[in-house]
Amino acid sequence: MEAAVIGMSPGETKTERILPENAYGEYNPEMAVNVERKHIPEDMAPEVGHQVKITQDDGSTIVAQIIGVTDEHVTLDANHPMAGKELIFEIELLEVVGG
Repeated sequence: MEAAVIGMSPGETKTERILPENAYGEYNPEMAVNVERKHIPEDMAPEVGHQVKITQDDGSTIVAQIIGVTDEHVTLDANHPMAGKELIFEIELLEVVGG
């Protein structure tokens, strides 16, 4: 976004397009996995659209969205929700402060 305002004058507007590789990255299908229901905590009622925090073997955590639920599996997607999407911003420069 900073690069987009370079050269703009106060009051000027423009549309800026940011490609996926310069934003949240391309969608990676390998980051969507099916997990057997037996690995889901019994007290959890998984629903499509819910987010879950997963602790990995090294202790780090990742957030994944539930994108599918069957009697046997829960499908988790660890891609950022905006991965693979082009971002389009309408920018209006109001003023320049500092110097």
